Amino acid sequence: MSELRLTENGTTPVLKDGAADAAVTLGTTSVSRADMPAGPTGKPLPLRFPDRDFGNAQDTEWCEVYRNGEWRRLRLHDYEAIYRIPGLYERLFRDALRCCSPEEVVSLLGEVLNRAEFPPMGLRVLDLGAGNGMVGEELRRLPVGYLVGADILTEAAVAARRDRPGLYDDYVVADLTDPPAFACEALRAARLNCLVTVAALGFGDIPPRAFARAFNSISVPGWVALNIKETFFCGGDDTGFFRLLRCLWEDGLVQIEAMRRYIHRRSVDGKPLHYVALVARKCADVPEELVEEASEVGGGRPILSFAPSSHREAEESALRKAPRMQDLFFIRPSGDCTS
Repeated sequence: MSELRLTENGTTPVLKDGAADAAVTLGTTSVSRADMPAGPTGKPLPLRFPDRDFGNAQDTEWCEVYRNGEWRRLRLHDYEAIYRIPGLYERLFRDALRCCSPEEVVSLLGEVLNRAEFPPMGLRVLDLGAGNGMVGEELRRLPVGYLVGADILTEAAVAARRDRPGLYDDYVVADLTDPPAFACEALRAARLNCLVTVAALGFGDIPPRAFARAFNSISVPGWVALNIKETFFCGGDDTGFFRLLRCLWEDGLVQIEAMRRYIHRRSVDGKPLHYVALVARKCADVPEELVEEASEVGGGRPILSFAPSSHREAEESALRKAPRMQDLFFIRPSGDCTS
């Protein structure tokens, strides 16, 4: 079987062989032609990536997709363009880069619900940064009782209807930093009690104010499930969202129920990208002053710390035992939010 391998020619990666529909080799990960999802023509969507020594940061990674007789370069965070091509999102992230975050986060949520003896059908979920519905599909398998998607991109909603018709009970397209009246009413009417956001946090994709509005749209008590880069726990991230998340923990607005470290996906040069799946109970809304503190450039709290309250002792102990996040796994005994 021929393989699609890349070398560098100046600054532009080129094919070693010319097989546009061959397998993709990504570092040590190989995807066979038979595994490739079909595009609108029924043929696989060929991809190519930089050489494994090309050296791009995660938020500037790119690939090239072969369509209509030519290669087109796309940034991995150019979601508008990716959603416009049927099958490309799954082809790129799930199959080529082996992204497993939808399954990891939702399965951890399911474990916590089971321990708490809370029926998944009782969840009314806001899927924030829903995209074309990969996470929503996993949530339906739990199964949750009611599901609302939310995304800032119209292309995401169009892709969700195209790729997974009927998946969502409602889908809100709005900028939640300053949502229009219809969006606020839709979230209020949904009577939400769970917020799920996967692979949508960090890199400025969801600003602190947008996350806070989504967080405040679910009931108290409520459930929160998300994933974050492991650098958050190592003091290596000082974006507005991560400052806000620190505030939520330190001020007792959430109670962590479970955490699990895992490989979110591979980078374009084949390296593992480690994230942490996290499930928490919502104990209170986010006050405006915390949003302001987290949003201020250079503001916020410089390192992650845990307030000295009894319900945080287990999380603190888990972090001390895993300073490098090796095999971090923690599940709290079931119970209500405490202050």
